[in-house]
Amino acid sequence: MKKPQLAIQQFHRALALNPTFGTARFRCAKVLMQLGHHEEALEELKHLKDLAPDESNVHFMLGRVYKQLERKSDALRHYTIAMNLDPKVCFVVDVVVVDRKGKRVVRY
Repeated sequence: MKKPQLAIQQFHRALALNPTFGTARFRCAKVLMQLGHHEEALEELKHLKDLAPDESNVHFMLGRVYKQLERKSDALRHYTIAMNLDPKVCFVVDVVVVDRKGKRVVRY
């Protein structure tokens, strides 16, 4: 994306007109994540989760943002929800689950 800040402004403008516009919220979150604005992306994704709680892509993105924020248990929870909603997601999830001793148990 050549002008991410402009894109974010346009997404926010669209969301001001229609707060339930899921596509704008999802794409805004993706751009925010690309810019490293993980906390802001998290807020957009939380709103989106409330609008579409059974959308696997939303939970997958929540997993990614929580992983970036080093909130591993939250990341794993949302990756798991995404995989339960759509088993194809398991092919793109990259999470390592470790036991209490720090030993790798499962890699998603």
